[in-house]
Amino acid sequence: MAVTTNGEFNIIDFTALTELFPRIPTLLGSLGLFDESFFGTSTIAQVERVEDQIDSINAQARNGDRQFAGRESVIQRNFNIPFFPLDAKFSAQDIQDLKEYGKTDTPMSMQSRMDRTRSRIAKSHAVLREKARYAALKGTSYAPGYTQAQYTYADEFGVSGDVLATTTVDFADTATDPRTTLSKIVEITSKNMLVITVTLISNRYLW
Repeated sequence: MAVTTNGEFNIIDFTALTELFPRIPTLLGSLGLFDESFFGTSTIAQVERVEDQIDSINAQARNGDRQFAGRESVIQRNFNIPFFPLDAKFSAQDIQDLKEYGKTDTPMSMQSRMDRTRSRIAKSHAVLREKARYAALKGTSYAPGYTQAQYTYADEFGVSGDVLATTTVDFADTATDPRTTLSKIVEITSKNMLVITVTLISNRYLW
């Protein structure tokens, strides 16, 4: 923060403090419900859902007819894997006749331009991951603009997709931890692979 003295007056530069950045949502990522794993570089993910059953055993006379155990059922699905590239190109024209923000006589450097772009890409991916987590909680894939990779997993595996529970999270209520509210309802819902509906009362830029 630069300070300029002019006689009895001090001029303080608050440019760095007034620069606006988008909000990066972190609530779902902080709940501990998701882990990051590496599954390879394929464009197709093959998923198998195995469902086992319990056999009913009827009473028989000794040395009577035998009863045999059943078998598990398996559903196999192939899913297109969406990829999310975000690139940037740099050239001398990008910084020509530009100055550093908050500076009066400092030309903008290529390194400064690259650092700002890298930060923008990192923040964009952070928001993307949070949106994908929210879609996962609803039992769907996240692939905007790529219809071949948009799935509702309840439909794919033939299970119920009805809404089991509805809750409201009010972030203005400072006496209630929103993570506690979400954790309880997600624990109930995820056991049955059902859909959860959550109403979030917050800033409209949260999601």
